[in-house]
Amino acid sequence: MSEERLFLKAIKNKPDDRTARLVYADWLQERDDERGELIRIEEELPTLPIHSDRYWELKPRRRTLLKAAEKPWLMQMGYGSTDYQPVFADVPTGWKERWRLLREFVERWYRIPMQDVGGPLKLFPKAARKRAPWVGEAECQSVDDALSHRKVRAGLPPSLREWMLFIRELQLGLNEFGRGTGDDHNFTESPKQIDFFQQQGYRECFLVRNEDRKEPDPQVWQSSYGDEPECVSPHVTTLALHYLLTQYEPQFGEPPAEQRMTQKFARRLAKYFPVRSNFDETQIYERSNVIALWIPKSPFTGNDPCIHVKARSEADRAEVHTALWE
Repeated sequence: MSEERLFLKAIKNKPDDRTARLVYADWLQERDDERGELIRIEEELPTLPIHSDRYWELKPRRRTLLKAAEKPWLMQMGYGSTDYQPVFADVPTGWKERWRLLREFVERWYRIPMQDVGGPLKLFPKAARKRAPWVGEAECQSVDDALSHRKVRAGLPPSLREWMLFIRELQLGLNEFGRGTGDDHNFTESPKQIDFFQQQGYRECFLVRNEDRKEPDPQVWQSSYGDEPECVSPHVTTLALHYLLTQYEPQFGEPPAEQRMTQKFARRLAKYFPVRSNFDETQIYERSNVIALWIPKSPFTGNDPCIHVKARSEADRAEVHTALWE
């Protein structure tokens, strides 16, 4: 038996033995084998906060190394899994860190490679229109070009600018994202506010007030049918979470169910979901391939407290239904 097979056998017998993996990584790197670097990255990433700088420094290199590695070897090592694993175990308060969590969720759930916050602006080059032919010429502009064209002043809240970058990446990665919904993501500035998201043929508009534009992750207000605006979200990132997980459901999920957070219901959720966190007042519950959001009030679901449950195709449908909907 070759020396490498001995390493692989030892890892198979004790898959959680990190020392054995690192010794194998040393052996590979001594032979200028890039798989050694991949092992080190794979072993370091789970020890890092998902929203940390170091995590996002390692991601591009990890992506490159995963593409170069052979699938049978990756399966033996347990790397490159297509299962979704929880993301929101630790929800920070910073706008940049929150956007990183949302981006990591998209990458793990939808398998779309996502760049770091504040990345390249050209999200719709003309060559990309072959992948997304429904994209118009105006959307081929960079975010900053679009702002200049619409005469939006400097000093845009960074989280609001990130909203546009995030939406454009989703549209490019998921060709059907937002199609047929009537949603429009464009900036329009007036003396009192910045409109950035319109629904139902502009009858409902989400906006940030000018007095809040110095906040990095400002409150979001909603104006419906010309009524006075109402505050509907404490942060732009909170609205993005709700929009992503309640409005867009290409994979199977249950419709929202009205549900108050009683002690009995909280115990049932805690029993089924090993990971729980708070994103402002929204409670997030996660397990492999399944995520649930309990929302006390959302502009997308009405005023009643409700829970959204989403499951990926890899999840056991029967298990999801039995545990949550009996």
